[in-house]
Amino acid sequence: MVKNDPLRVPPEYIRSTPIHEGPERCLLHLSPEIPVIDLSKLRKGSTEELRKLDMACKDWGYFQLVNYGVEEQLLQGMKDATVHFLKQPLYEKQKYTMPMENMQGYGHLQVHNEEHKRDWSDSLLLLTHPTQCRDLSFWPKTPERYKELTDIFSSKVNQVGVELLHYLSVLLAMNKDVLLELHKEPQVYFDVNYYPPCNQPDRVLAMSTHSDENTLTMVLQDQNDATALQIKYKGGWVPVTPKPNALICNIGDIIEIWSNGKYKSVEHRVVTSKTKVRSVHEVFMLPGPNVYIEPLNHLINARSPKLYHKIRVGDYANVYSNGEKQGRSQIERIMIK
Repeated sequence: MVKNDPLRVPPEYIRSTPIHEGPERCLLHLSPEIPVIDLSKLRKGSTEELRKLDMACKDWGYFQLVNYGVEEQLLQGMKDATVHFLKQPLYEKQKYTMPMENMQGYGHLQVHNEEHKRDWSDSLLLLTHPTQCRDLSFWPKTPERYKELTDIFSSKVNQVGVELLHYLSVLLAMNKDVLLELHKEPQVYFDVNYYPPCNQPDRVLAMSTHSDENTLTMVLQDQNDATALQIKYKGGWVPVTPKPNALICNIGDIIEIWSNGKYKSVEHRVVTSKTKVRSVHEVFMLPGPNVYIEPLNHLINARSPKLYHKIRVGDYANVYSNGEKQGRSQIERIMIK
């Protein structure tokens, strides 16, 4: 659509209110304050870095992770291969079209916002773990090493996520393996989001405001993506300026539920650009659909009453996908009034 007529924006994408107007201000000056966590220091047992991680999860729900041990050559190879895939003719990408009954594949995700407006983006979404549940018919065969790179990248970033779960378990006063064990049937998804240029960036969002339904999200962004991702903080929007090859990590709804609200699953959105082509790589971690989630018993007391109802992960995913994905509407549905 953009290639055929770059100046045209169909009405189903245009929001009624300009993106940068209204009571929610852009807090650009706070962007440098988004916490940066050094995983190599955590691995060496730094209590100061562990304290910083705790603060990041409580106050921001977001942090940038550096020195996490994934080779720069792999990260660049993944980015280059994605660019190659996205530049292919449409008929090549349509070989992996996302069917109506399945979120896997390449295409346009469902509309879930209060105005029923489409997001200015396409997505390639793949279930990568457990490996026996992969549907390889959706895994692109070109470029040549794309399958291999996707497998290695998602596996290595998933291992980083496992480490983060260990540290979060300790911060929540538990044995380091507890949060991972609570997953029971862990699932990992790999997602490439493609954001083409948009001629009306003030009226179109690349991704609507939402919080993530899962446990952890880890994102590798393009370096030219300086002001695309914005996170909700103190009543405004803070643009995230990615550090070179950092993983931008955020707490999902499930961690907020398990922690009984101590750690925050934060609203975020992605704005469009009039000139830049963007692509980001995301790895999502979450428990299997039959796992039940609720606040952990030792985090409930007279001063901190239970905040969320018990719910099965699969049922929560249905609440998330069938309702309007606007802000924190999905997690608010299971809050104890």
